[in-house]
Amino acid sequence: MNCIDFRRAAGAGPRALSVEAVVHADECAPCRAVLDRQRDLDVRLEDALRIPVPEGLAERVLVARGTARARLRPSWAVAAGVVLAAALAWAVPPLLAGRGLADEALAHVHEEPQALRIRMTPSPALLATDLAAQGLRLAAEVG
Repeated sequence: MNCIDFRRAAGAGPRALSVEAVVHADECAPCRAVLDRQRDLDVRLEDALRIPVPEGLAERVLVARGTARARLRPSWAVAAGVVLAAALAWAVPPLLAGRGLADEALAHVHEEPQALRIRMTPSPALLATDLAAQGLRLAAEVG
């Protein structure tokens, strides 16, 4: 084993070296120093990460997680309501608008069949009079 391979192995796991790596460390002083520094670093990291768990931490985490979920529910409900309202606003008006007018027209025809037989030719002044009552006027005479 050469020094580069040894240092890779020592960096990956200084406590789980192969027999070949241990033999190399015994024979090579610089690699032995690297291994000692790596093991010392591992011990210091373990000590730094060994933190006592505060009393009741698990319960506080579970309570906080439960309240966070409770806060998310209204936002999902609002989002679902918005989607439902948008779907209804898109789908319902065509259903209501077209059928209502058609039903009224058919009811009118059934109630007043004579309206289909009346032939009346209105005078050209009738349109102008009706428009004038609403504050409007024709730009040109209708033939």
